[in-house]
Amino acid sequence: AGSNDWVSRASVWTAPIGASPGSFAPTADSYASAANAYYALASCDVTGHSTTSPIAQSKVGGGDGSGGGEVSGSVTLDAAPTAGNLLLIWAFASDDSGVGLTAPTAGAGKTTTQVFSQATGYIDGGLWYRVADGTESATITIADLGNAVGGWHIAVLELAPAGSGGGDATV
Repeated sequence: AGSNDWVSRASVWTAPIGASPGSFAPTADSYASAANAYYALASCDVTGHSTTSPIAQSKVGGGDGSGGGEVSGSVTLDAAPTAGNLLLIWAFASDDSGVGLTAPTAGAGKTTTQVFSQATGYIDGGLWYRVADGTESATITIADLGNAVGGWHIAVLELAPAGSGGGDATV
């Protein structure tokens, strides 16, 4: 790879942090061999989820938008989200426009709520959620990842609520 080649990577981690943690501050660092690194790091606290089997399903997807112009992206879960489950959607795009990502949708009229958004001259990132009503599409789409997009990634987690009176999972 030449010195001007860009590589884009994405990861999602979960960690139980207990009922009343003093603090939780995740950190990220690039590989030792990386000449440049840009981050879109997001962290959120989710309560009311199942502690034995919290993740009902998950998918990640991504692509290369090097064709120029506006780029959209989507990830398709194995099945439509179950009513009452919490969808967490994280997205990242290496983007020269720095105007931010549009909010993901889970089908027509199935909007999401923003937790975090980052827009710079080099990257855009964000974190959104939605409590499923049972009529969502299995495909989560971000209509506009930006202009002059290089690599992009979308990760979707569907979290199951605690069940039997535990309430809905919330961010």
